[in-house]
Amino acid sequence: MLDTEKLNYAERESYQRQIEKMKVKQMTVADFKEEVTSLLYGVIRELVEIDKTQDEKNIYLKARAKNYLVMLDILTAPEKMEKAMAEAMKALEKRVK
Repeated sequence: MLDTEKLNYAERESYQRQIEKMKVKQMTVADFKEEVTSLLYGVIRELVEIDKTQDEKNIYLKARAKNYLVMLDILTAPEKMEKAMAEAMKALEKRVK
């Protein structure tokens, strides 16, 4: 089970928004992509504003950013694959004609 006490403010807010969306309607992949993108931008903002002396926070923020990037990669992979397949089919059709 998720311990919401360990989440930072932005993550807790995002978690609450997702819970509220699920109460009203089913959350879509697009909704989840939007939330992850919002969280990623929040981490990036924090990263660019920290001092160089805050090494521990820097490592923590980079790890969070990497996790969000992986989530976005997973969420966008089907779209990228569909686009690549469509382009491959077009190229194949040109060669066959």
